[in-house]
Amino acid sequence: MIYKQDLFKSNRYNYKIFYNIPWEGWHKSNNLNYRARDGYMYPGDYKGTLKNTAYEDGTRIVEFLAAAGWKLNYNRLLSGVYQVKGYAEKIEYLAKGRFRNLLRETVACTEYPGWNMAYYGPLDIRAKNINKMFYINDRQKINRIRDENGGNEMVRWMQYSDETGEKIPTETLRWLLRCGLGPEDIRYHAGKYLSTTQLMNYISRQQKEQYPGFTEEAVLEQYNDYLSMCKACNKNMQDELTYRPRELKRRHDEIVIDKQQMDILKEMMASQAEREQYAQEMREKYPTAEQTLHEIKERYEYENEEYKIIVPESLVDIVKEGRALHHCAGSSERYFDRIETRETYICFLRRKEQEGVPFYTIEVEPSGTIRQHRSYMDEEPGIEQIRDFLKEWQRVLKKRLTKADKELAKISKEKRNANIEDLKAKNNTRVLQGLAEDFMDAEEIEELLEKAV
Repeated sequence: MIYKQDLFKSNRYNYKIFYNIPWEGWHKSNNLNYRARDGYMYPGDYKGTLKNTAYEDGTRIVEFLAAAGWKLNYNRLLSGVYQVKGYAEKIEYLAKGRFRNLLRETVACTEYPGWNMAYYGPLDIRAKNINKMFYINDRQKINRIRDENGGNEMVRWMQYSDETGEKIPTETLRWLLRCGLGPEDIRYHAGKYLSTTQLMNYISRQQKEQYPGFTEEAVLEQYNDYLSMCKACNKNMQDELTYRPRELKRRHDEIVIDKQQMDILKEMMASQAEREQYAQEMREKYPTAEQTLHEIKERYEYENEEYKIIVPESLVDIVKEGRALHHCAGSSERYFDRIETRETYICFLRRKEQEGVPFYTIEVEPSGTIRQHRSYMDEEPGIEQIRDFLKEWQRVLKKRLTKADKELAKISKEKRNANIEDLKAKNNTRVLQGLAEDFMDAEEIEELLEKAV
């Protein structure tokens, strides 16, 4: 049973102990809806007040804190006295040891009865000695917490320092605390390759040069993400060029593509029979689609020193590409229907250094106008460079088009406009926005390029 008893009056609040008693409920035990908060206690003799209550062990520390003028949440403090054996002694040590900020945060981390745990801070409140309470063997680090008036986060960093043997300079420590970073933010990735001081300098430089407007925490998240993907891609993690790239953003974006391509290759190896079966069904339903692709192959394929446009050999290739990149080109019949009627064609854009790995899927009209370009999970890595290459391709393709291609282009344009009007009528803004972002009119691009020349 948790006793409810008037304790004292401060200069601002009436304090009472009101807890959520499981068999009574909060509304019954606190029907006046009292809310405890930080406040002061008048110095006095609390021995009689707390005698024969669940909080009697807290008498001495309450009297000490009241006399010293500490502002605290005394309800939480007495909750800890009630729930945790030895809690009052630990609070007394923190108070008399001048750990002012840590004491306040320790009390703030003490829950009221009825919660899953009584205390959720970094200290071991039940420990039998001070070193074990801090989880720190080096007493100098404990003294440093006091001297810096540190709180819970400084305790965590001193625990990290004691565990790893790394010395954390004051400037670095203050930077870590100011940025709101904890050991858990670096322990499994960044902290394996850089000291905290090296990390401070690296993150600060990347924030300035690569990620303006990002917080330090956000830049660190990018760095941890980069290291995680490097490891997944079996990069040499002992190479400083790998674990400490000069241009983090560029290298991060590159490794994203590498990781995606690993996932793509795994996907391509799976469910081969199912893809073959689906492609065969499409062949039977659209019998001239593959012949159409063969006919346009010579005109539509193109490459430069970096990228390459490939016309797929079969419908199986389109199914594999769509499934590997996780977009709808390989699983929606409308694309096969459009190839069959020569409304649009499907082409693959590949990086020449990895021609066998799907990168972008392009839906292009007979005129060379691009309706859609999609990469892995509908993302668009390196899109600015990709668009430059696509414009180059369109310009070359424009010179290769036959009279038949140009006639088909007129019909394709009419169907495209009709489709857009239908989407507008249905108020399908999401698809309309996606089409607008991808759309690249071959004629407009040709005119712009001629003006630029």
